[in-house]
Amino acid sequence: MAITPLIFLSLAERISGETDLTAWADWNSGFYHLNYTKAASLLADNPDYTYSTPRMSRYGLSMYAAKSCSAWSSSAPTDVQFTYACGPSCIDSQCSLGTGVYAWLIDTDREREFQIGRAWSLPPVPKGGIYIGSLTARALKLNVGDYVILSDDAFMFGTLYSQVKASTIPTPGFQDVKDVNIPLVVKAIYQEDGSNKWPQWTETDYNVVLEFSTILEVAAPYYHPTYPQAFRDGLTAAGSNLAQYGEANQLIFVCGIPRTACYSDSNYGNIATRLLAWGSGIRFRLGFDEVDVGLDVLGTLKNVSTFSQFLSLITSIVVALFVGLSCFLIYNLLMVSVETKTFELGILRMIGQTRGGVIVMILMQAATYAIPAWAVGLMLAQLLFVIGKRFLENIANITISSRLTTNSIALATVLGIVVPAIAAILPIRQALSGNLRDALDKRHSKVKPVIITIERSGPGSLASILPNALTGLVLASVTFSIYYLVPKALVDNNLALLFNIFMALLLGMLLGMVMLSFNVQPMVEKIILTMLLILVFFENAAVHSLVAQNLVAHRMRNRKTATMFAFSLAFIIFLSVNLTVELDSMEFDKMQSVGAQIRIADANDPTGIGPLSVAQIEATLEAARPFVIDWSARSVANRLFDDGIQDTKLTNLGRIVTYGINIVAVTPNWFNIPEPDPNIFIVGESDPSQTGLSISEQLYTYKGQRSAAISTIMRQNLAIAQVGGHSNFSDAFLVQTTLSGSVKINTQYNVLEPASFLDQAPYTVMTKFPTSARTTALVSFPTLVDLSNGRINSVEDIPIQSIHVALDTSTPGYAGKLGELVDTLGDVVRGTGASVVSLKKEIDDIQSSRQLLSTIFNLATVLVMLITLFSLNGCMYTNITEQGKELGVLRALGVTKWGIFRVYTYEAFVLTSAAGVLGTLIGAAIGWSMAAQRSLMTQVPIGFPFPWSLAGIAILASLTCSVVSTTGPVYALVGKRTIVSILRE
Repeated sequence: MAITPLIFLSLAERISGETDLTAWADWNSGFYHLNYTKAASLLADNPDYTYSTPRMSRYGLSMYAAKSCSAWSSSAPTDVQFTYACGPSCIDSQCSLGTGVYAWLIDTDREREFQIGRAWSLPPVPKGGIYIGSLTARALKLNVGDYVILSDDAFMFGTLYSQVKASTIPTPGFQDVKDVNIPLVVKAIYQEDGSNKWPQWTETDYNVVLEFSTILEVAAPYYHPTYPQAFRDGLTAAGSNLAQYGEANQLIFVCGIPRTACYSDSNYGNIATRLLAWGSGIRFRLGFDEVDVGLDVLGTLKNVSTFSQFLSLITSIVVALFVGLSCFLIYNLLMVSVETKTFELGILRMIGQTRGGVIVMILMQAATYAIPAWAVGLMLAQLLFVIGKRFLENIANITISSRLTTNSIALATVLGIVVPAIAAILPIRQALSGNLRDALDKRHSKVKPVIITIERSGPGSLASILPNALTGLVLASVTFSIYYLVPKALVDNNLALLFNIFMALLLGMLLGMVMLSFNVQPMVEKIILTMLLILVFFENAAVHSLVAQNLVAHRMRNRKTATMFAFSLAFIIFLSVNLTVELDSMEFDKMQSVGAQIRIADANDPTGIGPLSVAQIEATLEAARPFVIDWSARSVANRLFDDGIQDTKLTNLGRIVTYGINIVAVTPNWFNIPEPDPNIFIVGESDPSQTGLSISEQLYTYKGQRSAAISTIMRQNLAIAQVGGHSNFSDAFLVQTTLSGSVKINTQYNVLEPASFLDQAPYTVMTKFPTSARTTALVSFPTLVDLSNGRINSVEDIPIQSIHVALDTSTPGYAGKLGELVDTLGDVVRGTGASVVSLKKEIDDIQSSRQLLSTIFNLATVLVMLITLFSLNGCMYTNITEQGKELGVLRALGVTKWGIFRVYTYEAFVLTSAAGVLGTLIGAAIGWSMAAQRSLMTQVPIGFPFPWSLAGIAILASLTCSVVSTTGPVYALVGKRTIVSILRE
């Protein structure tokens, strides 16, 4: 449970990197760097502020493969004088293979100490060396041991440069040289996504890593030959004293060691409160008007915090469920002991045993169950934790102690004392309330087929009014808590409290429905028994009668086991359905946002993907056929790329209502390429006159030139008329375009007709539910030109925002080919602002979570059945013992031992199967209601995922339990003893 928040922390760190706070100079302060040395001294008096390290991120540096430089010699690899021989850009003409890189200057030792990049295993960068990313290595065709020439800014540390220059170059008018070309040897090639040391957005860039502490000593010897040796020596001396730490453009802080301890709370509000106070203190000390800060992990953690809290709550409830089942099991075992030893208890009471002695005896028996279970449980927990430790470490990228925590051992100890004590209450009451005469009577059967209850009229006793009083008190407390706590949770934004209330209501609903199911359980048992005997058609008809009578006679005792199994299974199925729906929803969001197997997009730049890049992308995709099935494109919304537009809205002909809209153009095959999921494209209604064409193709017909595909909700909002049972697709509406003018704002109107109404569409906002969000209208490229009213001259002037690529997923070696294509496309768009997203990579983590949760719930079902097995075994033992004389008579009449075994096996199977069916139906019903509610609230068309695997496991486990639970008792009473001994007892 304590590790659950850390798993979601690792998901957040994949996006933001493993840094808690980043500080940089405020743009309005006039500074570009921060003095790390001074900042560390200002914060030194507070231990919480001392976990910091400097960083320098430098973008746009040029790096060249030395072997591509015509004048470079492998015999003198560090001789780079030739790069200065022909002017400032000499190296460009000398070297044929180069690229721009993103350089990171880090203090490796400090970052390792503060656990920044837990999976980063490389040592500090050696002097004269460099670490490069795999993309950089592939682009420059480099291997470990090759030399590169990094062209850096000679004024990388401007203040220090000026100080050293002033003290070593007294010559007035000395001409500064802008660049310094540094020869470096590649010491390692790392995978960009191999650790969370850097933010995720850097993974598609060409990255290199240098050591902050040695960068000046490495660079100083290679300044332009016009710099005197004294200048170089001065820089080297300053670098050895870490003077460059006074000019870092980033200060990285972590909140403690280990830093994961700051995020171990499942309540996001508590984490945010603590980190905001910590970050505010740092910014105040450094100067809130001169320094900006960002809480890197906290911002991305918010996106997964709701699911994290929900999963933590579920984990807690599952633990509570198993505690309750354990209590119920001990209660059943004690009740079996009390009911089967009534004669012995009667003898003890007759010879003087006191009530206190009986209580102590039952408590000691409960302790004999709990103490061995406590010891064995701790040993198994330690063993399983050691086995699962590596798996958890791989998921969360954290180091976990191999020992159980003190809190877990203490909790197990407390439960080991409390659970048996609570479980013994009702058995003690049963033992003390029995009649001594009935306890000593061994001549009559203990089974009571008929029970008569007599109630005395008159003023009620405390025992008679207590049930009603407790029921009223519980109901009043629950309703008052909901009335008070739900608004409080909403006002305080306390999701943890809201989730607890929500789950408490659902648990109450589950328990209530299980109790209601007792009314239909006899009918379900009869149906299952009939179906069972049809299946085993060769069975004797008398067996059916005996099993049916046993189910009636043992109903009250068997109900405990049935309740336990039905409630547990219903709860597990309910949780499984809800978590599956949550994962399906996350997966659907990824599919909807990607729209195909690959998406190339530039969502932040209104100029979109450049025409040259589009041509290169299409050439790359064409060369990859037939692996690439097809691709489609959509434009930037016209209100974003058209500088003359302030806003675009849809309105009806009367101009009474307006709705914000993004108008984008799509290619004719937009809806023709195979979708990753059919639910991401749902047509609410289409024009019946346009048959044989897809929605996007209809936009390029004569009628489509003046039409747009819009959200289904717009049919109601724009009051589109209905004709002949369908919408009138000739009923026009207006596009209201607000233009910015120097004197006044102008408004233009264009008339369009609906081409179709869409519930869902890839990479767009379409809905059939009322929404305040800006939806999307899809048009053809020529129509978008017409809507500009002359501001756009040609479709070639419309910028492309995204290209969506459909692939043949059945191709052998699909994952490898996908990776190669993504890398190739990444090389094409690198540096343009566009990004390449692979759907497989986006949903791989979700699929891993799905498999993990499926395994967990299957194991939980097996554990529930195991507990049920012990309870059922106890019930069967009591049932068989109480019917000992009847069984002796049956044996005397000729019924075989195998026949008696079949009777009780059928009884156990019918009991567990009926409870399993009812529990499955109850869990599925509540799960379906939750799935429908979530689909309505989130507008995500997620179906109901029935957990067939859990249902199958429950059926198989029921069959196993019925055989195992009856074998021992039947063999002990019937198999080992003679008929005479059975009848004499």
